[in-house]
Amino acid sequence: MPQEGKVAVRVEKDLAGLIPDFLRNREEDIRTLGDALAKNDFKAVWNLGHNLKGAGGSYGFAAITRMGADIEKAASAGDAIEVQRLADELANFLSRVEITYY
Repeated sequence: MPQEGKVAVRVEKDLAGLIPDFLRNREEDIRTLGDALAKNDFKAVWNLGHNLKGAGGSYGFAAITRMGADIEKAASAGDAIEVQRLADELANFLSRVEITYY
């Protein structure tokens, strides 16, 4: 997936200390998705999508919430191609995110 410009995300300043670990954990999620896909473990993929959906909103990352919901849906359908596309989309997002605190 081609990398585009930065993606601005506004996050509450009270969460500033948590965001670096949050983002590192999402990068680990991408690796976990790849491992689960390699095993055709759509239950694990669904669980990860569900967790992304919840975590994204908790930290102010609406795009991660949307991707998590889409991963859940693709996992329910057994659509490995869509899950991989979404994992790539998440990786692209993480590489471009620029956070400002308010």
